[in-house]
Amino acid sequence: MDEALGHVLSRRRLLGVGAAAAALVATRPFAGVAAAKQCTATVKDTDISIQLFTTLLLANASPEATLTALREIGYTKVEHAGFGSAVTAANFRTACDNAGIKCTSGHMTIGHPYNDTAWKTTVEDALTVGQIYINAASKSAGGNTKKDWIAYARTLNKAGAVARKEGIKHIGHHCHGGEWQPVDDDPKLRPVDILVKYTNPKHVHVQNDLGWCFSVTDPVPQLKKFPGRFWQFHVKDMRGGFPTYPGTGEIGPDGFRRMFGAAKESKQPGLTELIIEQDAAATGLEAAKLGWDMLHGMEYSYKC
Repeated sequence: MDEALGHVLSRRRLLGVGAAAAALVATRPFAGVAAAKQCTATVKDTDISIQLFTTLLLANASPEATLTALREIGYTKVEHAGFGSAVTAANFRTACDNAGIKCTSGHMTIGHPYNDTAWKTTVEDALTVGQIYINAASKSAGGNTKKDWIAYARTLNKAGAVARKEGIKHIGHHCHGGEWQPVDDDPKLRPVDILVKYTNPKHVHVQNDLGWCFSVTDPVPQLKKFPGRFWQFHVKDMRGGFPTYPGTGEIGPDGFRRMFGAAKESKQPGLTELIIEQDAAATGLEAAKLGWDMLHGMEYSYKC
C-alpha cells in the first residue's frame, strides 16, 4: 500500500465515513450547502394572541366589550393580566364565551416561597377561565443573586408539578429586561440562564418577551442557545428602550421575521403563542389592530 492511499484509509477510519460518502464529497464539494436551504413559514391566525395589558384601561372598564372588539379585529385568543377586583374568574370566562374568544393564558401570582393552598386556588381560577398556561409576570419575592433565582426556580418546579396534575399544560415565567442582565454576584450569569437550567422542562417554560430581550441583547442568539424552552412569545416592539406600537419601532416586521425564523430553527414551541403586547397603550385597540395586521399572514424564512 503506498503512503497516499494509506493516509486516505486512515482518515476514513478516523472520521467514520464509508467509501460511498467519501466519493460523494469528492464529486460534490459543496453538497453540505443543501442542508442549509431556506424554507418559508406563515404565521397562522390561530397562533396570534394578545396580552390584555395592552388594552388595560378598556378591559377594566368593560371586559366583554373589549373582548368583543378584539374578536372583531380577528383575535381568537387572549392572555389576561388579572381579572381586576370587580371580576371573578367565572365572570371573566362568561365574558370570553360571549365574545367568542378563548383565554388560553394568564399572568397570575406564583407565590414565592411556595404556598400550596394559595397556588391551588390560583390554578382553580385558571381552569375556570379555560387557560392552558399560567405565567408569573415577575418574581414575587427575593433578591437578584444566584441563590435567590435557584430558590425561585425550585418554587416554579413545585408549582408546575401541581398545576400539571390539575390540568394546566405548563406554567412559565415572563422575562423583562432584568432577566437578561447579570445577577448581582456573578457577572457571567443571568436569571434566564438559571431558569432554563434549574426548572423542569416538563412543567415550566420561559415566556420570552422579545421586546424586553431586544432592549438588552439580540434575541436571535438567545433563541438558538436555549432550544425548545420558550413556549410563548410576547411580540413587543421597542423604541429608545420603551414599548411602542407594534411594527413601528426599532424591531419592526423584518426584525420579528428574523426572530421567528430563529425560533423555528431552534424548535421553540412559542411559535404557536405569539402574543401581541404594548404595555398599557394609551389607545389599546389601535395597538391591537396594528399588531394583528403585522402578524396576520406574515411569512418568514428559516434554515431547513
